[in-house]
This record gives sequence, structure tokens and C-alpha cells, in this order.
Amino acid sequence: MKKIILIIILFIIIFAIFYKKEQKVSIEYIDYNLEYNELGITFLDLNDSNSLLLTLNNTNILYIINYKNSKGLKKNLYRLNKKIDYIVMNKKYDINIKASKKIINERLIINNIIIENVNYQAIKYNNKTLCINSSNCDFIYFTKDNIKLNNNKAIFINRNVHMKDSLHEQWLNNSVYTILKLKEDYEVLQIIKNI
Repeated sequence: MKKIILIIILFIIIFAIFYKKEQKVSIEYIDYNLEYNELGITFLDLNDSNSLLLTLNNTNILYIINYKNSKGLKKNLYRLNKKIDYIVMNKKYDINIKASKKIINERLIINNIIIENVNYQAIKYNNKTLCINSSNCDFIYFTKDNIKLNNNKAIFINRNVHMKDSLHEQWLNNSVYTILKLKEDYEVLQIIKNI
């Protein structure tokens, strides 16, 4: 009788171990732990806009590349737990996001971050440059097709852009936040959105 009870208990334990249902975990906010004077550039590659979130020492700048509406941006900014200090754009958009300042400008310096919209769109920090649709920089963010590559350190490709050169990894997609961290060197992080 003891053997039968022991076998039943063993069977229940084995059943519980192998057939345990998957538990879903939810993280309310995402933090990518930037060091002091480390710039984090988060690519917000959404259906309703293309933007970059620039974070440096508790200053948050939303840099608008193109814009249709705020629905996806608001959701992602909430998940990233970011209060926007500045919204910077190269032309006037009616953006429904709260910010201390909304700026339309060709060249701007905020906390040692240089944002240029003159000949091309670029973000410069600590002798490193991220260009939008121009290959003459350390890092490139492609939002258009058919742009020639150079000796770039990292290439970020909008999910709607198709590159002829398949040797480059497509960093941006719907399931992750992609963050370029710049200080003396650089690092690329990918954080899964649906955690």
C-alpha cells in the first residue's frame, strides 16, 4: 500500500513539473540604466510616426522624423516611463504630447547634444554622429530605400525599408525597443516590448 501511495505522489510531482502552465510576466516600465553623461537614443519606429527619444542625464528629447498621430508614441513613452522635456521637429506638426518646449529648428544644442536639420538630419554627441538617411556618419538610421552605405559602425533600418545589401542586420522591429547608447564608445541594446 505504501508503494502505491508513493507511486501516486511521485506521479503527481512529475505531472506538476512537466505540465506546469506558462506564467505571463508584466513589466510596467522599462529602464535601460544609462550612466551619467551617457546618451541613450531609443528608436520609436511606429506605424503612426518615426521618432527618436534622446535621453541624457534626466533630460528627454523627442526628435520627430515624420509624424501622423500620437497614439503609438504616447503608449511607448508611457512604457519607457519618460516625461518629455523637448519635442524637436524639422517642420510644424500638431503633436498631442505634453512637453516643456516644442521647437522647430534647423540647428539646436541641448545639454551638449547637437541636433541638425540643415543639409541632412543628424544628432551629434561626444564626437559621434547618428544621421537619418545619410551615410556620412558613424551611425545611420534608414527610413528610405536605396541609400548607399559607408564605413559605418552601426546601421538601423526602418522595418518598412528593404535594403539590397543583406549583410546588414535589421535592428528595428515591432517586438523590441532598440537603444543606441553613446559615451566614449557605443552599445546597442534590444529590450523585448512584451515582457
